[in-house]
Amino acid sequence: MDLLTKKLNLLLAVGIFAISTPHFNFAQVLGMDFSPKFSACLLHPPQKQYPHIKKIAVLDFKSANNNEEGLGDGAKVADYLTKILVDEKRGMVPSKVHFTGGTTKVFEVMDRSNITAMLQKRPQLGDEIDENEATEIGKILGVDAVIIGNCSYSWKDDTDVSSYTDKKGRTSRTYFRNRKLIAEARMSIVDVSTGEFIGSSNSTSEKEASARSASGYPSVNDVKSPQELAQEAYQSIAYGLANYLAPVYYTRKFTLERVRIKDYKERAREATEQLKLNNLEPAFQLYYAIYEEDNYNPKVAYNLGTVYEASANYSKALELYQTAHQLDKDEELYDQALVRAKAGTNMLAYFENINTPIEAREFTPGDKEVLLREKVVIKGKRKERKLVYKEPDETSLVVQEVPGKMEFSVIEKTEDWILLDLEIGDRQGYILRKDVREGK
Repeated sequence: MDLLTKKLNLLLAVGIFAISTPHFNFAQVLGMDFSPKFSACLLHPPQKQYPHIKKIAVLDFKSANNNEEGLGDGAKVADYLTKILVDEKRGMVPSKVHFTGGTTKVFEVMDRSNITAMLQKRPQLGDEIDENEATEIGKILGVDAVIIGNCSYSWKDDTDVSSYTDKKGRTSRTYFRNRKLIAEARMSIVDVSTGEFIGSSNSTSEKEASARSASGYPSVNDVKSPQELAQEAYQSIAYGLANYLAPVYYTRKFTLERVRIKDYKERAREATEQLKLNNLEPAFQLYYAIYEEDNYNPKVAYNLGTVYEASANYSKALELYQTAHQLDKDEELYDQALVRAKAGTNMLAYFENINTPIEAREFTPGDKEVLLREKVVIKGKRKERKLVYKEPDETSLVVQEVPGKMEFSVIEKTEDWILLDLEIGDRQGYILRKDVREGK
């Protein structure tokens, strides 16, 4: 039996097993996830909160590589960190933000040039600044806290060669030089009022670069320099350090449930498609209407909860996630959602405390009867037209000629006719059932 036949037989066996086994998840067996998803941009609080600190200064980090390279890496790390801490929209994707308020700039950060000018007047401080000296500097600068730290990097080059022989027996070789750099930094925060360390964090980053040649190993100068890689790494590190004491926007990908309620399956699918397009209002209205009809369906409750979470309304999201969990206690997706919603309520309290409250987006339920109507699609091509009549009679007045492929809501049906909502003012009209595709 050849390999192809074996694979076909295996797929056939899995297919037969899937048909005969309730709740069989074919995608899960293959290690794939076909669940619908949408993403939204939310705010994440810092790892540690300092509501009593309003103004800070970031001093040069001590660099272990400065003596060797003379690059001023420590000053650059401090510059990167300062720039990040004054960014009010760090990590934000504006088109995916569905709430107002909040910020990623929670401190007034001392201008670095003013710090440098002051330190030049006090050469006795030296390079190694401890908490006592940091406290002294902080008092002179008039800040509540001072950030100090150290940084370093190391790198290594490796060479490799690969060969290829074509159909004519000719062999060609490609030579590689790969450079890998690892950088790290650690910062400490000193409270100027007490002279004590009140927090610390460390961060690492790896960067790589390579070059190739057909005529021998590339030289060390053909690859991006260690200094360039170090600066890229330190920028990433500064971002990570900032997350310790300042909020950051992040994009969350929400996994949605497939709602299979017979009467509303198509409307639920439409809601999901609206979420994929980042249209939360129509998605909310559809899910809300379905939930009003069937509030014992955990999947509908969960999906509606994701809309509330995406808009930072964590209290309503929590309520719906709790409902979903009560209805299906074995679903891990609901457990994860509960944890997020509870954390979200704490996050709202944080922004309240620093006087930059977050206001969730409000949604308005729509007309349930209209939203849950079945829809039909006009048969034919877009350039073709089908007649819509004032009455269910082909001899009555034609009120509209609608193009093929358009979709309309159904108001009522008879054996041969469908009354359509023409979605132009309050107009409606009858179309022959043979001219539409139903069940949309």
